[in-house]
Amino acid sequence: MTAAVSYVNAELDADAPPNRASSTLSRSGLKGDPIPNVPDWTFNASMEYGHRLPWMGLRGYVYLNVNYIGDHVADFNKFLLDINTLEPTTRPNAYFNRQGDYAIVDLRAGVEADNWEVSLFVENVFDERAITHIFEDGTFRLDPGQNFLEKPRTLGVMLSKDF
Repeated sequence: MTAAVSYVNAELDADAPPNRASSTLSRSGLKGDPIPNVPDWTFNASMEYGHRLPWMGLRGYVYLNVNYIGDHVADFNKFLLDINTLEPTTRPNAYFNRQGDYAIVDLRAGVEADNWEVSLFVENVFDERAITHIFEDGTFRLDPGQNFLEKPRTLGVMLSKDF
């Protein structure tokens, strides 16, 4: 069994230099703003149980893995800042999005011998359609943006042989 928990309070300790969204507006971060794409909480746990089988010296096993990613933001501010004063304006920042939390569960079961292994696996068991990154691209797309998703549930067989 293994487990790890991480808490990161990642925020700017000073105002960032202006990042121009136009000649008068900025997407810059201000002191205290959370760092984009850094969740406060992450968690991982895995467990493997193996047992010698009564024939041919085989070992059977089952493996479970869980990854949790906490919610986070995709850019510094919800509203663009005035380039001269760095005060928030009423104009929304198209790059700012809150990305929700999600958990992904993977399973594997198999048998192994001295130099070979065969297993069945299911990745993303619950078919979590988690958004891993929200990307706004007004230049190349007419719609408001594009989401990057966790891969869908994947089933497979893995065969391996050591030579």
